[in-house]
Amino acid sequence: TRAAQMKFTSQKDFNELIKASRGGIGKALEYLEPKAFKEIKAQRDFIRSFIFEALVRRRAENIIPMLSKFSSKRDALADELLLLALAVRDLIVLKKSDSSSLEFYCDANEAIELSDKVPLSFLYTLYKNIDVAIEENKRNANVRIMIMKLAVNSGII
Repeated sequence: TRAAQMKFTSQKDFNELIKASRGGIGKALEYLEPKAFKEIKAQRDFIRSFIFEALVRRRAENIIPMLSKFSSKRDALADELLLLALAVRDLIVLKKSDSSSLEFYCDANEAIELSDKVPLSFLYTLYKNIDVAIEENKRNANVRIMIMKLAVNSGII
């Protein structure tokens, strides 16, 4: 099967597929299609890059252009915000225990390194503001203003 082949040829991609499907067999089967996997992998890579820039580098000249790369389509943005929330959730959980189950990160060491570089209070603030953005997205708020507000209120820029 395609899943067995992926696991054999690229354990990293296989792990990405498993995390992206969030335990759903239907989603995993959907993501086995090369086009679907390429899209979800690109989305996850973007969120991973955004998190790194926002939490580690914290340089506005890098972050502001990334804000414009968030989707302007509500459904896609909802997916991106969910992934962002899951990533930050993982970092918060790792502040309490190195052996926690991760929802976004495949590489626990990557997540632990990130978690160690950011104060828990900053992660809580970011998580709270992501939750606000998710709710505003559901209420049809202006997408660009909402994303900028998320960054400003979280102290990212």
